Amino acid sequence: MVWIVFWAAVGWAIFFGWHPELFVALAILFPSAICIDLIGRRRRLKKRRERERLVAERRAARRDAIWAANQERTRSRVRADWAVGKTGGQEDERMRQVADQEAEIKRRAEEDTRRAEEDARRLLQERDGYWLPD
Repeated sequence: MVWIVFWAAVGWAIFFGWHPELFVALAILFPSAICIDLIGRRRRLKKRRERERLVAERRAARRDAIWAANQERTRSRVRADWAVGKTGGQEDERMRQVADQEAEIKRRAEEDTRRAEEDARRLLQERDGYWLPD
């Protein structure tokens, strides 16, 4: 608005001649127009920065939400694959190896227990001379 008045005063001065009042008006309008323009630019820049900051926060929140959802989806997919026996990747292979080792240890323990019971039964049969039911 101030610029419009300023350029109108300049145009008036060019077409109708320079008057001392125009010099005073231009001397007042030019610095005030620059100040008002700078203040307006600063306000617009401040608003734009605030808007950009809010957009960046929203994007970051959305990105974090997508990342968390993908992590949970991956975890549940790995759990589901593990439950049905489908595994892929090094971590799943490691989990499978650990499960196989645990199953082997359990099988060996059961086998050792069975052998010990058979040995005890056989020793009792030999010592006492009678047969024990299984």
